[in-house]
Formats: sequence, C-alpha cells, structure tokens
Amino acid sequence: MKKIVWVDDSSVVVRPIKEAIECCDIKICHLRSLNDLVNMLIFESDVYDGIVFDIMMPPADVNSEFDIREDSEYWNGYRFLVNNYNFLNKRFNGKIALCSGHPKEMIESRIDSEIQNYPINIFNTQNGNTLDEIIKWVNNTSHSMLCERCPNLISKYELFWVDDERIPLDIIETIEDNGFYIRVFNSVTHFLHEYKKLIIANEDLNNIIILVDIVFNDDSNVLTGTRDGEQTGISLSRQILKMNSSQKIIGCSNWASEKNSNWFWEYCEGFVSKDKNLSYNIIKRINEIFQQKRLPKTFIVHGWDSMLRDELSDYLTKSLHFPKPIILANTSSVGKTIIEKIEDATIGVDLVFVMCTPDDLVTSDDKIYKQASPNVLIELGYFYGRLGRLSGKVIVIVKGDLNIPSDISGVTYIKIKESISEAKSEIYNELVALRLIERVLA
Repeated sequence: MKKIVWVDDSSVVVRPIKEAIECCDIKICHLRSLNDLVNMLIFESDVYDGIVFDIMMPPADVNSEFDIREDSEYWNGYRFLVNNYNFLNKRFNGKIALCSGHPKEMIESRIDSEIQNYPINIFNTQNGNTLDEIIKWVNNTSHSMLCERCPNLISKYELFWVDDERIPLDIIETIEDNGFYIRVFNSVTHFLHEYKKLIIANEDLNNIIILVDIVFNDDSNVLTGTRDGEQTGISLSRQILKMNSSQKIIGCSNWASEKNSNWFWEYCEGFVSKDKNLSYNIIKRINEIFQQKRLPKTFIVHGWDSMLRDELSDYLTKSLHFPKPIILANTSSVGKTIIEKIEDATIGVDLVFVMCTPDDLVTSDDKIYKQASPNVLIELGYFYGRLGRLSGKVIVIVKGDLNIPSDISGVTYIKIKESISEAKSEIYNELVALRLIERVLA
C-alpha cells in the first residue's frame, strides 16, 4: 500500500478524500498543522510516496532548522513548501503537490516564478475529478484507478457565512469537523457576485446553507430597508429568496429583536444566537434542517369565491398534509400596499394557485360575459414574471365559462365546473411532476 502525507488544517476536506482513496490502497497520513509536519520531519523516518500541502494554513511557530517565515496573505502552506523545497523534494522523492478550493488558474498565477518549472501538481479540492487525479499521481499512471464507491464518499455540504465580523478559527474548525465546508463572505457585494454566478451556472444549491448575520453594513447599494445596517441580513435574505425561493437560510446575531429573529423562523430555516455556544447552535440547527423534510410553501390567489378557496386549502392541508396555504386576506397590512403585502407574504413560496372564478359580469359591444376579477389577473401576471411561466410553479384553476384575456389565452389551466374535487387528479399530477408530493409522502 502506498502512503502519502496530507497537510491541511480542515478535516472536512481531507476526511472524505481519505476515506475514498484508502479504498484504492493509498494510505493518507493527515497532519492538521505545519507544526505537526515539522515534528514528523524531524522525529520520524517513515518513507512516504508523496506529500500534499493545503495552500492556506496557519503559520508554523516551532523552533527548528526549517524556514517557517509567515506569508502576508495567509498562504503559509505554500510558503513552507517554497522555502523548504529542496529538502521536501528529496524526502518525498520529488512527488509534491498543492491543494486548494480555489481555481487552478488562480493558484498558478500566484505561485513564485522560481518554482513554476518544478514538478509540483495542483489539485482543486472542489473539482469532481480530484480523486481520480490524486490516485493517478500517486501511482504514476495515466489510467483511471478510481473504484465505483469513491465519488459517493465525498461530502457536498457547504455553509456560506455572510458576516462583516471576523469569524474565530476555532468556530470554523468545529463546524468543518462536523462535515461542512465553509466559505466566509465579509461583504454583501462579494457574496452576491459569487451566488449569482452559481445561479447563472445552474449549480445544484440543495446542499448549501447560507448563514446571514442580521446586523452589518451594506456595501452593495442594492438592498432596501436596511435601516442603517440593523436589518441588512433580512434585506439580503429577501434578495436571495427572490433569486432562489428554495434556498436554505439561517439568521444569526449577538443581539436581535424578537421581531427580527421571528422573521427568520417564519420565512427561512430559523435563527441562531451568537453566544458562547455559537458553533453548537449552528451545527444543531443545520442537522435539524437536513434531517427534516421541507414541506412546500403555497399561496392562493382568489377572487370572490371564498368557498372554493377554502375547499382548495382543505385539500392541500388535510389530504396532502401541506402547511396551511398563505391567503393574502389573512395576513396583516401594517401600513403596506397590496403589492408590498404580496411581496412579503410570498417570500420563499414554492407554489402558487391562481383561482379564476366568475366574479365580474362584463358588457362589451352588446356582449355579456363573465370574467375573473382584474386583481386576480394582475396577480397571475405578477407570479408568472416572478416564478417563471414555464416553471410549473403557477397552477391556474378556471371555474365555469369565463372570458380569458387574449394575453393569457394560450396558458394551460385546470378546468372545473363547481368543485375542487373535480381537479384533484390533475392537481396531484402537477405536484408529482414538481416532486412536491414525493417529498411530502416519502
């Protein structure tokens, strides 16, 4: 069995790689600090087939014959390699590599010109081909030696932490030790730039949780209602949910009003307090989120037929066991306009039912016909624009013979005569297509 040394202060990166590679007969000796590496190099004589350095690590501080000068940009793993290259090259038979979650091109543009011609491999730990590349590198082969179970061992959970305060290293390490890769964003601008890139690239965001500090300065100038930084986290969360309504978000703060913390419990995945147990609070809440089944959040647009509205609500809650649908008439106004109420009430909504019922009798050009309330049609257009007409997340139910405006006459809808019971089968099929039924009944 071949053996390599992996120097990385993050066990969340190394642990799954270690488990995966060891099933391919490669043993990894994981050292979590440069101090551990120095001690190993001085006191151990074991022969290894290679060494991998995490680029960004805390500096070494032990007295030794090795050059342990600190790097100004925290690239201490890389700096240790550069400063002690000749010794390491001899000790590990010329098999040396760097690893990082940063893109390979960015790393190559940063490394010193004096080692650009050295045989140093660079592995991106966020690349799906990393395992195969490492195994080929260790075995000096160009042929894939990856066994079938290797890729399934890699953890894909990520925590995006948006906070303008410095996050203590011990908190980051504790959370990473529990299986989460952490990315810290100290500004709204940086976070939105990176998150929008994920949206545009159509990345899978299901295994990402965003932890948002409630109180911090907005440097983006795109958020509204921040109240001098006191509600920046809430404003940012609204912006995130507009981009991705199913995004998992947790609020956090070392002080927060009951109103602000309740907002995160109502519209997001909850709130944690920044007290001495912060790392425990975060881990506990994350585990609860991934262990529980997220039930769909629904909204009903309706006209004057309250009986039909209530029948639909009962079907969703009693038959499908969905949470109680949001109905605008049942929400408080607090001085808001109708559109503001709709925007706030539908944050994070997964599904909208639009009920077009014969509310208005219209006479035009000597013709008399029935049509849905103009407010219902306006809200239908609003949700098509917000959720996407082709997303399937807007389900239109038409009761009776109605005049359908030409602008939406081509839209597919569910037709009923009197009762929601006539449409249960079609509604069910739509929810299955959206995978909402499977999620609830599984």
